[in-house]
Amino acid sequence: MQSMDVERVRRELEDLPEVERCGVRPPHPDGPDVLSAYVVPRRALRAGADGLAGRQVAEWRSLYDYLYLRPDSEKARFDVRGWVSSYTDLEVPATEMAEWLGRALSRIGALAPRRVWEIGCGTGLLLHRLIDRVESYAASDFSEHALTRLAESFDGALPGHLSLVRAAADESAGVPEGSVDTVLLNSVVQYFPDAAYLERVVERAVRALGPRGVLFVGDVRSAAVNPAFATGVELVRAGQDAEPERVRAAVEARCGTGVELVVDPSYFTGLRGRMDRVAHVAVMPKRGRYRNEMTDYRYDVLVHLDEPPSALVEPGKWTPWEELGTGPHELADRLKRERPAVLGLTAVPNPRVRADHAAERALRAPDLTSGAGSVETEDRGAGADPEEFWRLAEELPYDAHVSWASSAPDGSYDVALVRRRDEGGPGGVPVFPGTGAGLWPTNRPWQGRSQRCDTADLRSRLRERLPEESVPGRFVLLEDLPETPSGGFDGRAADAIQWA
Repeated sequence: MQSMDVERVRRELEDLPEVERCGVRPPHPDGPDVLSAYVVPRRALRAGADGLAGRQVAEWRSLYDYLYLRPDSEKARFDVRGWVSSYTDLEVPATEMAEWLGRALSRIGALAPRRVWEIGCGTGLLLHRLIDRVESYAASDFSEHALTRLAESFDGALPGHLSLVRAAADESAGVPEGSVDTVLLNSVVQYFPDAAYLERVVERAVRALGPRGVLFVGDVRSAAVNPAFATGVELVRAGQDAEPERVRAAVEARCGTGVELVVDPSYFTGLRGRMDRVAHVAVMPKRGRYRNEMTDYRYDVLVHLDEPPSALVEPGKWTPWEELGTGPHELADRLKRERPAVLGLTAVPNPRVRADHAAERALRAPDLTSGAGSVETEDRGAGADPEEFWRLAEELPYDAHVSWASSAPDGSYDVALVRRRDEGGPGGVPVFPGTGAGLWPTNRPWQGRSQRCDTADLRSRLRERLPEESVPGRFVLLEDLPETPSGGFDGRAADAIQWA
């Protein structure tokens, strides 16, 4: 698209009464592959944003106080109320929640924690299963009723090495600096209002950790694959015969006005440059055999302070998956035959995300007229599920390190297979190739409340003024436009937004 055409789109958008300012970016290889409009709604259409971040936290607190007001004595130690599927609005089945919990405990157990602070303990899913393994356990939560239920689950006799404190995530909860070796934040980050709040929580956790401490951040919603996730959800909710335009509008609304925080992996990998004590960060896809939104679209993070968990290793070269020309089974034969010290693979297609990403791209097509069910154009089974590499490592003398730090919108990931030291290999943890540095790290869940601008309506009225190929395929609502030092629209900064 010519620059004069982009300028015309911008002028037509700013001529609409709902729009105060906007920036328009053409598709290009280093950014979104579709014409994108970044829109600041007119102030008269915005609710007052003052205090919305604090209100966001307070409303989540009220919700969970209400949820845990009535005890569930039969499930006191496995209380998974509140985990509801975005696809069906039904509770996630207990069998799937049990697997989800077991996988988190496995990763935490590998850290051999002794002195623990859990931020956002809820009703004690982790606590009940770790308390007998540790020397001390400080558990904090912003919900008074959750803590009451937790205390009652011990029949009124709390273990002497357990302390329960009501505190928001960005408060100290009375945990002295340097007093713990492990801080746990499991499935709570999505309730934070913005990146600034998240940063305060991480900074406080780092201060609480002693030498070589570890921060475990579990079940983080990924901003990188948020559009694919939103597309998959809305296709299920709308049905196969829904109008594509209707589904596209619903996807934009879910991305732009979602009530939960989504975080790009680059936020965590960037901690090494922002906090002196951070020595190593690992971003890992969730483990699990059940296909649900936790397994497919969330990740876990390990932040090691002061020094890496073990020696750092690198393969002789990183091989793109498409150049490998084989699948996991053939790869196993190669490892047995060649016995490399380290084998590194990049951009492994992820069948958990691949079909939804293809559908999200297809929905942008201006000439799509058939039912929404027709947009799933790629094989969901293509590539390799991350679980296949972990299973491979269980059968061979290798450790499988799977990284989701690359922030790829199609969900692809990198893998390093490292021969174990007791099998003649180097052991250690890999240094993965460059990550998605510079990406816009999070959304602002409360922002959708302050925007009263319908992107479907904007698109419809632009069609009355512009040819179809000049109507943006992607709209992003912002509080303000990113600016260059000279005050102009910073298109590169806008292109870094992946969550919408």
